[in-house]
Amino acid sequence: KAAPFRSVSELSNVPDMTEEVFLFVKDFLTTQSFTTPKRYGGDYRQRTGRSVEQSKNFSDHRYAGNSYQIYSRAHASTHPFLNAPQTAILAGAVMEKDPGESRLNDHQAGFIELQNFPFIKKAVFGNYQLEFGQALALWGGTGLSKSNESIQSVKRRGLGIRHYDYTGESSALFGGAAELDLRRSQFLKHFDIIVFFSHVRYDASHNSDQTVNNIVVAGLHRDSSERAHKDYLLETLAGTNVNYRRGA
Repeated sequence: KAAPFRSVSELSNVPDMTEEVFLFVKDFLTTQSFTTPKRYGGDYRQRTGRSVEQSKNFSDHRYAGNSYQIYSRAHASTHPFLNAPQTAILAGAVMEKDPGESRLNDHQAGFIELQNFPFIKKAVFGNYQLEFGQALALWGGTGLSKSNESIQSVKRRGLGIRHYDYTGESSALFGGAAELDLRRSQFLKHFDIIVFFSHVRYDASHNSDQTVNNIVVAGLHRDSSERAHKDYLLETLAGTNVNYRRGA
């Protein structure tokens, strides 16, 4: 047979298999389906929309671009080693243009992610978020959940490093982050260590003396006043997060 058995009954089709032998061995055999992981994968999506009721700012040509919102996102993945299917390389990118903006890539974000490589559980280069420290310093989102438990529901479970390819224009870091795999080290195997570096710009309003007034999170760059806020604030960030697992 050139392919795996799909059921025990198929064993009866083996040459020289007698009914007596088949009835004797069939209760000791099992079969199960399996699939070979795809070595390459990817997807692409695009969305275009336009409001029926148009703002007067379009007819007055206050906004530099047209009234269409255009969104594009692409993902790709590969498993480079067939004998290690858990090892993977992921990549993704997103571009968005809001109504009134002139550039198709007014907002753009992307990443390359490595998973389960030697000494690296996960590494992300490009745009990413960090989740640890109970959101006191770094977190990916601010959503709250409802629960009958009044205390434990407040405690958050951080996911560590998360790649980022979404449309929020002030929600991600940019640089590199890695979660180390230290299981081979007798001294460090109980530690979970994340190192990161970020060098990212944010929109911000500013005063006449060029000091920052506040961070602008709307992400709109439709006219000259909004474009003056674009990428005004530069943030450089580096750090390490260390967790110790007792008895692990």
